[in-house]
Amino acid sequence: MKKITCILFVTSLALLTGCESSYTKSNRRHITSEVNVDKPIEGRPTLGMPIQLPESEVFVVPFTIDRPKRWLEDADQFQTSSLSASKMPQSVMPRRQFDQDYSQPGLSRWVRWHNAVIGGANSKGKLVLDRKGIISKLEIVGPWVEVEDPDREKDDPIEYKFVPKATLFLATLEDSDGDGQLTDRDPNVLIAGDLQAGGLHPITPPNAQVTSTFYNAELNHVLIMVTSDTNGDGFFTVADSAAPYIYTPGDAGVAKPLIDPLLTIKAERLLK
Repeated sequence: MKKITCILFVTSLALLTGCESSYTKSNRRHITSEVNVDKPIEGRPTLGMPIQLPESEVFVVPFTIDRPKRWLEDADQFQTSSLSASKMPQSVMPRRQFDQDYSQPGLSRWVRWHNAVIGGANSKGKLVLDRKGIISKLEIVGPWVEVEDPDREKDDPIEYKFVPKATLFLATLEDSDGDGQLTDRDPNVLIAGDLQAGGLHPITPPNAQVTSTFYNAELNHVLIMVTSDTNGDGFFTVADSAAPYIYTPGDAGVAKPLIDPLLTIKAERLLK
């Protein structure tokens, strides 16, 4: 009798496990397809859960092409630390866990999208990228402001709301190392704009890598660390120079160097 009970328990547990969300199980069996620059991306087209911008009717819908995950294969084909066969120099980009299910809360997330659709309830939408590429980060920047409430009592908690000033997409579009695939070794570009106003444009220099961003809500600007391929070897490593840039949300122009490059040269000469 105990043996039969044990068998029934194990069978019931297997059935309960099988009732796991079909989307989650399917998503685990599939990964975002690698981007080969000279070949079509193979797999199934997939639209992800829409991401609503705070205090707005605008949403971002992820678009990917997924393929079945092979045995013992890493789920991330974009980060070079996942590519065990690679003998090329490691990128300066640190390894980060990306949000495969597009369900991670918050205003900044690491992703693996082949594109994204920006739209609204009464809009047909438009694409973020106009060419083959991969989006590796989505970030919505803006301040938290106090909600004015004339009826609030002295001891009532103060409420705040988030006011989006700009949406940033980090995208890789060029194959600089010549391996035929877009990875974190290649240059990326920060694409920014006010999605409610409808404008998006690249703000960082070409042939460079954006390694980090920081939004200052008090001054309403974005600080960006950019690594350039200063030795011209086609890679972005610790041997290359990095410099801070500054961008003001709403500016139709590009990010500007925070420090005059001539001052950097002067500081270097003082040490020789």
